[in-house]
Amino acid sequence: MSTGSLINHEINLGGNIVSLKEIAVLKQAEINTSKILIKTLSPIEVHSTFEIEGKKKTHYYTPFEEDFNRLINENAKKKWEAFYKEKCPFELKIEPVGFNKEKIVRFGQKNRYVIVKGWNGRFRLYGEPEFLRFIVDAGLGSRNSQGFGMVEVLGGK
Repeated sequence: MSTGSLINHEINLGGNIVSLKEIAVLKQAEINTSKILIKTLSPIEVHSTFEIEGKKKTHYYTPFEEDFNRLINENAKKKWEAFYKEKCPFELKIEPVGFNKEKIVRFGQKNRYVIVKGWNGRFRLYGEPEFLRFIVDAGLGSRNSQGFGMVEVLGGK
């Protein structure tokens, strides 16, 4: 982002003019416990793609499926290994808390678009504090570069 956008309050984002109201950096949460409560700032998404009868089919997992937790854990470990260039020694567990809402997002234009399904709400994360700090900063689930998986820590225990 150029300093001009801070002066003009507008930026050109993919050919669209976006007005800036505020720029803020979230304070890094202090995580000193193995259990934290988070809320999503953008949906958490994990998926698998299969080929059925020559066509690709994507399955988006819900927080109520066992594979949601497994895929979140595998994804977090891959991020750790990519960042630290060593095998991840930790495990992560995620479970929904209270009411969680499916969020459907459409990427693309006109006839060329992709539907992505993620989940907003509150979740409890279990893991070593070092791993929890890392994954809160890195983002939970897939498609983080597209804005998915940003969370805020509400507290420990």
